Amino acid sequence: MYTDEELRTDVEQHQWVVLKVDAETTADYGYSVGLTRSFGHPELVVVGLDDDTMQDLINEIGDAVAGGAAFRDGSTSPDFLEGYDVTFRALPPSMRATHFAWADRFYGEGDFSVLQVVYPDRRGRWPWDPAVAADFRKGQPILG
Repeated sequence: MYTDEELRTDVEQHQWVVLKVDAETTADYGYSVGLTRSFGHPELVVVGLDDDTMQDLINEIGDAVAGGAAFRDGSTSPDFLEGYDVTFRALPPSMRATHFAWADRFYGEGDFSVLQVVYPDRRGRWPWDPAVAADFRKGQPILG
């Protein structure tokens, strides 16, 4: 994994990085570090997809942010998953130290926020839809 200095260097060179977490109490997830520093934008987290897809999705959204796009709690976008919208949900600050430890260390006393990038099932249903399969809901828990 990273040292603090390696993380700072990579963010300086690339504007953000994507870190993967093998979670014990929830589905695995990946999150960005550097979007807040580089663009004043909330960091992003994607839960429950394979490593490459998580990284690609966060990087595509990061590229959009670098190009001037801005996403906030409740925003939706059709631009990142072919044929499907994604929506963005704000996570509470209390999750920063427990779920986003590297970002928390990177920003130190600095403030940052996190948006979960939520994707629908193949029928376009969100995880909170009562008709969505329990396995889908369990595979992509809403963290906040």
